[in-house]
Amino acid sequence: MRISHEWIYQSIHADKHSGGDPRRSLRCRKGRRKRYGSHDRRGIIPERVSMDERPAIVNAKRRFGDREGDTVIGKGHRGALVTLVERKSPYTVIGSLEHEKADAVPKTVTEALMPYKERVRTITYDNGREF
Repeated sequence: MRISHEWIYQSIHADKHSGGDPRRSLRCRKGRRKRYGSHDRRGIIPERVSMDERPAIVNAKRRFGDREGDTVIGKGHRGALVTLVERKSPYTVIGSLEHEKADAVPKTVTEALMPYKERVRTITYDNGREF
């Protein structure tokens, strides 16, 4: 015996219009379908500026001193790093965070870039919400 998907939908539709409960046709007869995945509960960054709005000279990658910053969280949240990658060259400065709080990032970035303070022009972050 062969049953097409159209026949299944037609029988559910006919049952619904004759007063039946369409939830009985679901696999587990529950009122709602299971939602897979989850939404992000960390909120929206206030006063966020898009990476597309950075100056054209920075996007061109023609000068040294423009860096992109990001945080890397360790497995099981057992540590974190701040990476600052030069946009023109692959030169990277990495700093270790003392604790996983947002207020530790500026201090770590300042300490990591202190030897290069004459050569730092801009730092662009990816607006991630790691913490």
